[in-house]
Amino acid sequence: MFVYPQRRKTQGAVALAVGALAIAACDDPTARTDLRPEGDPEVLAVLVLSDSLHGLLETATFCAPNDPIRPTLVGLPDFTTTTVCDEDPSVPATMAEAAPGSWYVRIMFDELLDPSIEDLIPILDENDMETGTFTGTLERTQPVTLRCKGVDDMFHDVAYDGYYSPSGNNVTWPVGPSIVIRPLDPTIVPVASDCEVAIKADTVKDKSGNFVPPGQVGPYKFRTQPVTVIDTFPADGGTVAADFMFLNDFEYIFNTVIDPDTFTLPEDVTLTPAEAGTAGTYGFDNLGFVFGNWTPGTEFTVEITADAMVTDLCGKETPLRVDLPSNATTFSTQPFRLNSITPAQGTGVLPSRKIRLDFNTPVDASTLATTEFTVTPAIAGMTVVNAGGDNGTLLIQGRYQLNTEYTFTLNANATVRDVYDTTDFTNAMDQTVKFTTATAIALTAQSPANDARVVKATTASNVDVRLTFSTEMDTTTLGTDEFTFTTAAGAPVAGAAVVPNAAPSTGVAVRVVGLAAGSYVFTLKAGATINDLLGNTYTQAADRVIPFTVAETPTPPDVEEFLCLGQTPSAAN
Repeated sequence: MFVYPQRRKTQGAVALAVGALAIAACDDPTARTDLRPEGDPEVLAVLVLSDSLHGLLETATFCAPNDPIRPTLVGLPDFTTTTVCDEDPSVPATMAEAAPGSWYVRIMFDELLDPSIEDLIPILDENDMETGTFTGTLERTQPVTLRCKGVDDMFHDVAYDGYYSPSGNNVTWPVGPSIVIRPLDPTIVPVASDCEVAIKADTVKDKSGNFVPPGQVGPYKFRTQPVTVIDTFPADGGTVAADFMFLNDFEYIFNTVIDPDTFTLPEDVTLTPAEAGTAGTYGFDNLGFVFGNWTPGTEFTVEITADAMVTDLCGKETPLRVDLPSNATTFSTQPFRLNSITPAQGTGVLPSRKIRLDFNTPVDASTLATTEFTVTPAIAGMTVVNAGGDNGTLLIQGRYQLNTEYTFTLNANATVRDVYDTTDFTNAMDQTVKFTTATAIALTAQSPANDARVVKATTASNVDVRLTFSTEMDTTTLGTDEFTFTTAAGAPVAGAAVVPNAAPSTGVAVRVVGLAAGSYVFTLKAGATINDLLGNTYTQAADRVIPFTVAETPTPPDVEEFLCLGQTPSAAN
């Protein structure tokens, strides 16, 4: 049997992989520990998770003085090593700083403990059958007292759970045997707050019934880290495409959730070069973003200022610390280039797939003149537009005919300007692609899916059945006698009508205004015909039946007010 410690699902893959090493092998382990099974169970070290980025490293906040078997150099899963306690046993540990938002405490002992300190809860499969694996919990025994200072600068108890890990010794990672204490919500503790953990008297004992000596129950003190920059994207020295920066901006990763209104430019961060009025900041969760004109072929430097101050989720302001080689991150955008032209040579291309020019820089569609490229045969209603939401892509829009070979040539010396109106791309030589469109219109998608559940946004919301085709369709050519809209029992639903397309679209929607909750069936009848905008006809071969249900908007659940430690409901933000 195996025992899995409780873990936050939001931790990263590395943290999960490392945490798996803390699995307890069984509920009454007898594994060799290479420690001291004789006498009272003594505390060798107390560690806290200090690594917000990877969830890997724990830092000792206490090391047993003058104890020759306290952990010193240990191996990590990534084949590196770390020093837990100084090799000189007389050197004490300094107060450790825990990673806010994800911290926990590990108390390491010199021998195996009585496993009754934790309860084992079976993990069930999808059929509610036991899997032979268990998760450990300290909910019943509560062997320690965990306290931290809150927003009122007073100590308060912190609710926790955890598990007992009998595996490990003083050279393994994690070290062990140990009990791990995890706050139920570590984010309620403000940054830069004092904390302490103390073992309750006559609670933790070894397998012989000996309790932890009174002089070793603590309290063991540590602090939560201040708001800290732990990573950036792009990284220092990196090179990225300008269109990536246009869509994503420069990203700071903090060790905790911040108040984004307190992370501002130029007070806390600067951007160089930056055109006046174009740069700024925004943020959410533990991310802070810097935006600007990310012109191609440019070197940028983003730098945290020396006196930057940032506020955490609990409203506590601290100097912004940078856990990087430098406060400044310098990176470059790639030179302006055309990545590809599609569709590539081939047949059966759906007319809904338009000629597409993908650049590595956000581009201004109006700067590609129709005289700088050719399409043969001509495309009806041809325009050049940016792809929706992606300013690095140009589409040659229009109504593409079925079963037609098209040749597109981007002329030599054709130019396209970036959206910042600073840089031109100049095409070096003619670039040509040829492709042939499909021979017939195809119905490519439907919404809702069969047996789907549609939840109305509001009680008054309409419900559409939408059919998507391989080319732009003429909605006026679908008659109301070519489809049915009924209840699941077969009763006709009044008011079903085709929605006119305001602009060329591959979609055809049938709407019922104010459709009530219930089960329905939409059927596009066999033999139904719909024309595209060029007069080609789609004929439905067999009944297309779409059963679905409609649900009213559920009443939103009451959201429990988030309270930081030491905060009362009347004082909450």
